[in-house]
Order: sequence, then C-alpha cells, then structure tokens
Amino acid sequence: SLFAQIDDLAGRLYRDLDWTSARTAEAAPVAELTTASMEAYQHFLRGSEYHRKVYMREAAEEFEKAVAIDPGFALAYFYLTSAYGSLGRWSDAAESIKKAEQHSSKATEKERLLIEAGHALMVENDMNRGVFILQDLGQRYPKEKYSHVMLSQIYYMSGDYQKTVEVAR
Repeated sequence: SLFAQIDDLAGRLYRDLDWTSARTAEAAPVAELTTASMEAYQHFLRGSEYHRKVYMREAAEEFEKAVAIDPGFALAYFYLTSAYGSLGRWSDAAESIKKAEQHSSKATEKERLLIEAGHALMVENDMNRGVFILQDLGQRYPKEKYSHVMLSQIYYMSGDYQKTVEVAR
C-alpha cells in the first residue's frame, strides 16, 4: 500500500541521513495512525478541504464516507464532530466524538488530545477539563492551530473577550 511505501521511505531516509531519535525507533506506521484505506483517506482529505473552506455540509458528507469505509478512523470522526456541530447537529456531533474517542488509539498524541478535549466538552460537559487539555495541547504543540481555535471559541462563548483575543493571536 502507499502508506507502507511512505513508512519504508521514511525509515530509509532516517538511516541514510543518520538521523537518530528515541521516537524514531518506536514510530508507528502511518496506516496505524490514520487509516489503512486509501479511499477513506481520500474522502478525509476532501472533507478537510471543505472544512477549511467552511462548507460544512460537504465536509460532513466526505467525513461520513471516510468513516463508513474505515469505522476506526478516529481523526475523521473528530472532524465529523466539528462539521456536525457547525450544522447544529448536536446529537450527531456527540455520537461522533464518542466514536473518535473509542478509536483514539489510532491517532497521534496531538490528535488524541484534541479528541479528549472534544469529549470532555461535548459528552462530559466538563468545560474546565476541556480548557485544561486544550491549554496543555497548545503548550506542547504551539503551532497546532485547532486547539487555539477551540479555546478562542470557548472564551468567546463565555464572554471572556480578552482571552479570546489572546488565544486567537
């Protein structure tokens, strides 16, 4: 598969360039972290593009196709949650984040934290825990944008406009 070829190429590059890292030896294959299905991944990429353009109905349709093909595709469930939420489909969003968490072992640490924060906010109704996870995620991965977006939305909805602006920067 293409993902196996990517893993093989990355491994050869690390060896040939003599790059060493404690994490390199234990890095999971790409297919284990996303999906083994190229078709599911293509739907995920299309859904992600629609999501970036804020075409949420189309994004939801593509993410739905991705998880229909690979029911263990945690990140697709996470973004499906976001699309459903934007469409006001709250019960579907809650079910989707539950499925994302069920399959979160097939996600990177960063993605697992996003999923955990979403679950805390939507299913557990624990705003403090959700905010804590998102703040932690922002500190661990400062270039990760989605955690900042989620935090700024939380602060905005709670009326804390100063924090909204700080996080959005």
